[in-house]
Amino acid sequence: MTNETERCRSSKPDRHRAISALEHMLSVQEVAEVLGVPKSCVYYLVKAHGLPVRKIGKYFRFYQRELRQWIDEQKESNR
Repeated sequence: MTNETERCRSSKPDRHRAISALEHMLSVQEVAEVLGVPKSCVYYLVKAHGLPVRKIGKYFRFYQRELRQWIDEQKESNR
């Protein structure tokens, strides 16, 4: 293998890392279950209260880490 080929291979994105990141995303239904609210409330929280979301096509997806942070921020602001 030449040095150029090795550089190309090493510069490719790590597919396993990308797939792993997607595995940590939640659907609207899953977020509703975590929060104990209806799905319509999750959409309201996104729009009115800044619940962090990623839109993938027509679907909303949520990172678990960002959801936890948002919940913690809500706890702090309610004190």
